[in-house]
Amino acid sequence: MHKRPTVCQPGRTSQLIGGSLPPSVRQPLSQKPTEPMSPKQTHPARIQSLLRHAHRGTLGLLAICAVGIAARGLEGPEPPPDQLIGTVAVGLALSSILARRLGTSPVVSGRTAALATLSSLALAGALGPLGVHVAWNLAAPETALLFVLAGTLFSLRRPAAGRAG
Repeated sequence: MHKRPTVCQPGRTSQLIGGSLPPSVRQPLSQKPTEPMSPKQTHPARIQSLLRHAHRGTLGLLAICAVGIAARGLEGPEPPPDQLIGTVAVGLALSSILARRLGTSPVVSGRTAALATLSSLALAGALGPLGVHVAWNLAAPETALLFVLAGTLFSLRRPAAGRAG
């Protein structure tokens, strides 16, 4: 009787010392090895769930930042605006808008669209902690509330339905 040639299954190791493979790790060449799902293949429902949680988390973060700024109070004169902080805020806002546009573009793959949407939410959410910094360290709570309001406006719209990637 002629034996079929065998091959190891991927992901399994054998400890051979001059012998043949044990039957538990042998597989005939006629059968294709089963490969696990690669990390690049993601399920659209999982991506949507991730985007939903990120959206809620961003809105929650911005709400907490608004409460932190309100706890500081709005009394007192507002100091002149810091140009560096203003530039950082505008950069975050524009980056959030561009990432959102990329995330809704029909040209990009589903995975890239999901990553761009997550980036958009993270950039919009970053305006909240920046606002808290401005309110507490620079004594400019009105400007800080504007930063949080902008972050909230940029992240209010729910993430678009993900495409298969």
